[in-house]
Amino acid sequence: MRQEKLEFLSLWAINNDMELPRLLQQLERLKKRGIQGVVLRLRHYTNVPAFLSDEYMDIVNQVILRAKELDMSFWLYVENTLTRQILMEEHPELTCQWLEFENGRVEIKTKHAVNSLSLSDTRLVIRYALDKYAAMLDEDAFEYITGFFSDEVGFIDSKEKSTCRECGGIPWYQEMPARYSAQKGGEIQDKLHLLFEDGEGAGSFRIWYWENLSDLLADHYYKPLQRWCTNHGKLFAAHVKGEENPLFALSYCGSVFNILRHVAVPGMDCCGRVPGNHFYPRIMSSLSAQFSNGESIAESLVGGGYGMTPGDFERYMLWLKSHGITKALIHSHMYTFTADGIRDWPASVPTHILWRDVTPSLIDDINHTNTRIKDGVTSLLICPTRGVMANFTPDQLAQMNEYNGENVSDSEAARISNSVVEICDELYN
Repeated sequence: MRQEKLEFLSLWAINNDMELPRLLQQLERLKKRGIQGVVLRLRHYTNVPAFLSDEYMDIVNQVILRAKELDMSFWLYVENTLTRQILMEEHPELTCQWLEFENGRVEIKTKHAVNSLSLSDTRLVIRYALDKYAAMLDEDAFEYITGFFSDEVGFIDSKEKSTCRECGGIPWYQEMPARYSAQKGGEIQDKLHLLFEDGEGAGSFRIWYWENLSDLLADHYYKPLQRWCTNHGKLFAAHVKGEENPLFALSYCGSVFNILRHVAVPGMDCCGRVPGNHFYPRIMSSLSAQFSNGESIAESLVGGGYGMTPGDFERYMLWLKSHGITKALIHSHMYTFTADGIRDWPASVPTHILWRDVTPSLIDDINHTNTRIKDGVTSLLICPTRGVMANFTPDQLAQMNEYNGENVSDSEAARISNSVVEICDELYN
């Protein structure tokens, strides 16, 4: 599916006290510079006014209504740090777990955190992050909200952490022994070492393990959020981490395909100002065409830097558009332009770049450019996710670049993962 136009959104990073006049002024300036909608994100927020307080909701309410007057779409960001802090303070019983392999033994490690594999934890997230908005915003403001955006929720901490890379561990959930016994028979404890070392039946057990973890993440986090959004007439957009290649995604979510087919607006992100490979934007538009409404989103120009030129911007957006991405979420616009704001995944686009006044014209040119790659591309590319799972051990990610999935060890899992990306690049170059 190929859309005629990209919708340009701004990830609006609120990094200081919320002041209504400043918020309204910035919304109007973003509109003037060609931005068609915003995702409101509390990033390094000072908590003034207090998150989810009446005063906070009153400000958000008025900003939404101004967005409506300006005909700008309005989204809310789900996993604000303050939400997790509230949950952890009020629920000290919350834990997440992972496996580590030491001296030939598998050990279960535990820490206090919001667990995205736990359905009860997700219900708390919904109660604090979504239900509050539905209950406290004015009816006309809540009705106008386009949707909610979820950002890089993986197996650990209800955010983007990966124990595979950080400590050589593997995510664990307490339901896994019962699931294994019901599906396979026997005790899972006898097999856990095969996640870390080769042995008889290692490949098939690894496939079972990672597929079940991925199913738990889909069933206990993404599906409940999607149901809530559907029931409230909102879109649910999400990107996981590691969409760039199957190996990168494995330790965060098991399979991008398994997670994002349950999301109304599947998404991706891309670091830098240079277009990435053809694999991950293509799979987003493909997933949406198969399982949803054809809409997809890309968190764009993440850390593109202040040296970015109009040409960089145009090439990047045409790459997304050529693969059927329908929404470019520019990362990000800094609410307060401080020293910390300058360093926080620059640049602040479009407001704080030198060529900001030409962005409306640039966006118009992008949306009037024919981006058809090839006529008659009819190939069906089947991603060998199970092959990656069967050959994966966590030590392979020790040196991985956590932002783009590069610099992994030479392994069979890496070769399989790279091969599918190379085939996709050959198809669409």
